[in-house]
Amino acid sequence: MEHLRINGAYWGLTTLDILGKIETVNIDEVVSWVMKCQHESGGFGGNIGHDAHVLYTLSAVQILALFDKMNVLDIDKVSNCLQNEDGSFSGDMWGEVDTRYNLSTEHLSVHVHRNFGI
Repeated sequence: MEHLRINGAYWGLTTLDILGKIETVNIDEVVSWVMKCQHESGGFGGNIGHDAHVLYTLSAVQILALFDKMNVLDIDKVSNCLQNEDGSFSGDMWGEVDTRYNLSTEHLSVHVHRNFGI
């Protein structure tokens, strides 16, 4: 389950937020851990040292948005990490193309637009 850690963190943190208990979490620790999950390509892995994947990248960005910490992102690096020359998106560096990744990148673009005006 280690590879699902960032997704699980997103769902758990969202649940705490809905329950009005998000203050029980050390925001700086969570943000620090999320940023350690960032791959050199700009995307995020499921945990520290894991390969980047668009689904994990979405969860990482959603966590940062939840805590109003989008300012820690190099948005250009994140935005370009998994886009192919034809405009489609790969899930990871191995190049699998799937329409669900386009949906994930749409969610990413909403966060980017709201926080960076891009």
